[in-house]
Amino acid sequence: MIRKFTQYLKESDQIGDLSEDKIKDILSTLKKSSENLNSEKGKIDSLIKELELYTSNNDKNDQIDDTYISLQEISSLVSESVVKIGEVDTRMSDYLKNGRQYLY
Repeated sequence: MIRKFTQYLKESDQIGDLSEDKIKDILSTLKKSSENLNSEKGKIDSLIKELELYTSNNDKNDQIDDTYISLQEISSLVSESVVKIGEVDTRMSDYLKNGRQYLY
């Protein structure tokens, strides 16, 4: 029984904490991802502005109207993704600074 407990402690230590280098790698990846998403969002927003000129003014929808609406949804989702990446970045930066702290 003591052997199993000792083995459990060793395995727990192996899981351990992330290294500083790994955290910095994660933060770098998140930063690049956020920058790429923002860049692509700019392209999507340009398409939205361009298509806005061609949307119909009546109660009927056509392919352009549906595309316009879908692009607005995509833009919103990309914005939400960038916000989530920012939240993850904040948590990982806190982890790097303060170590593991259980949130709940």
